[in-house]
Amino acid sequence: MNGLQAFFLGFVQGVTEFLPISSSGHIAIFSMLIGIDVESNLSLCLILHMGTLLSVVVCYFKRIIEIFKFKDKTFLFLIIATLPAVVVGLFFSSIIESVFFSVNYLIISFLFTAIVLFVVDFFVSNENKTLNKKRSLIIGFSQCMALFPGVSRSGMTISCGKICKLDKKDAVDFSFLMSIPVILGGIVLNVVNIAKNEVSFLNGVDFYVILIAFLSSFVFGLIAIKLMLCLLKNVKYSWFSVYLLLLCISLLVIF
Repeated sequence: MNGLQAFFLGFVQGVTEFLPISSSGHIAIFSMLIGIDVESNLSLCLILHMGTLLSVVVCYFKRIIEIFKFKDKTFLFLIIATLPAVVVGLFFSSIIESVFFSVNYLIISFLFTAIVLFVVDFFVSNENKTLNKKRSLIIGFSQCMALFPGVSRSGMTISCGKICKLDKKDAVDFSFLMSIPVILGGIVLNVVNIAKNEVSFLNGVDFYVILIAFLSSFVFGLIAIKLMLCLLKNVKYSWFSVYLLLLCISLLVIF
């Protein structure tokens, strides 16, 4: 992998992690296009996740400090929302890995995400309910669907938050905060696998390539978060459905 490929890989990871279009699905597509099995390169996956983790921590730093001061119940809500994904991830990890590079599966998953975004955007009205344990658990279950490549984590959790009658801004904020334990879990898993497989951290990849991938995923992760927060006011998320539909058509043509 060269520096340009690392830059675009970081771009793909950073942007798609927080926009409702599925980072895992886009990474799988990008891997197939450039002929590099990114998913099996544990060090690279670790670095990409660290970049996006840093971006959400920077954007929500003050809010995270408040959470750890236990000024409200957000910490508890995050734990409740994370548990379903942990359980499903442990029991279905082999199935998830088996469909990672299946184009047909990715197309179905992208279409599913597009349909959810469209339906929720047009048929679910905005309300202003507050987050509680029940709503946190429901949103947590929606996150489980996004463990499978092609299904957007932010798309599912934000849409579910809206279904649970949360304010749109609160739904987006909680979705992004939920990404922190999920990304942390992915980082820990990669570290464990690197140690288990007894491979070096760079694993044959030049340090400057790793650095470019990290910085790219961090910077574009910041941009994606800011973009999503700006889109809250005037833009319907169903436009992402149009993008996903065009992506599926392109995949049918290319593959």
